[in-house]
Amino acid sequence: PADVVIAAFACQLPPDYMEAMAAREAAPLWMNLDYLSAEDWVVGCHRLPSVKFKGVQKYFFFPGFREGTGGLLREKGLLQQRQAFQQDAVAQRQFLHGLGIFPAVGARLMSLFAYENAGLASWLDVLAADGRATHLLVPEGRILGDV
Repeated sequence: PADVVIAAFACQLPPDYMEAMAAREAAPLWMNLDYLSAEDWVVGCHRLPSVKFKGVQKYFFFPGFREGTGGLLREKGLLQQRQAFQQDAVAQRQFLHGLGIFPAVGARLMSLFAYENAGLASWLDVLAADGRATHLLVPEGRILGDV
């Protein structure tokens, strides 16, 4: 087995592999890579020990947006590129047009990613009632039927 073993999203490793990990002279670092989250509880769970198998300890690894999590990997210069893009209306319009998205001039552009949500209908009603046009981007997924 490797010196570092990563199991993702609480999936179980094959029993033979776990036995081989336990048979090593020096136990490997065994991590359970979990989902990226911005929720507060993640800080308290990142790096916590979990299941122990025959002396081999497993640890939770939570990527996150704040200090105390596993953090995020990003390309060098990404934040500067993002800032430049956000200040360039022409580049934004060209990007959207390249995706086949043509919002009305002056429309509020919003992206919605959510699971089923009983409060969605009232939120959409508020958007519709405020008088400003909204172009809502909704990816294919479970929420699409509620829009």
